[in-house]
Parts: sequence; C-alpha cells; structure tokens
Amino acid sequence: MQIAIDFNAAYPPHQRHSDTSRASAASVALKFNARTLDLLKEFKNHPQGMTDEFGQGHLNIEGNSYRPMRVTLYKHGYVEDSGDRQRLKSGRFGAVWRITGFGLDKLREEGL
Repeated sequence: MQIAIDFNAAYPPHQRHSDTSRASAASVALKFNARTLDLLKEFKNHPQGMTDEFGQGHLNIEGNSYRPMRVTLYKHGYVEDSGDRQRLKSGRFGAVWRITGFGLDKLREEGL
C-alpha cells in the first residue's frame, strides 16, 4: 500500500533522534515540499524519465537538495527506477527515474 505525501505538512528527511535535525527539517518543510511537488511535475513533463544528473541540471538544484526530494518521491511510490541507464558526465551510468501511475494520480489530486 502506498501512502500519499501531504505536500502541505510533511517534513523533509531528517534524523528523528536529533532535536537540531528536527528543527532544521521544520524550518525548510514548506520550501522542501513545494520543490518536491515541482520535481514530481517535472517527472510528468519527462515521461521517458530523468537521471538525477539531468534533473539537477534541468531544475538548477544541487545534488544534496535534489536527491532527498527524489528519494522522498520514490519512497512514496510516485517515481520508480525505469530499469534504463544513461551515461553520465563522469562516464558512469545512472538510473533513469520515471513517474508512476500513483504519481500521476497524486498530481491530479493536487489539481495539477
């Protein structure tokens, strides 16, 4: 069973045992959630999928901000590893992530 993210209330990933980590997550929650929803919309705009490297460059987001958003979408079932791999600038290969039907349903639910 997949659990929907409440993009208005969810905290970004943080260390639950740490008061400073919880406080930091709370302070950026609104921005993180808005940007995570924007990222989900970008996955809809790229139905063939995107590597993290492409998504970071396309949205001009640093990896340390981008990856937690993509991981959040993955953990909630909104995006999935397509099984495809693309060569990255480093010469290595990266996973191509794509939106799922559940992700498309979430965007419809959000009126997007």
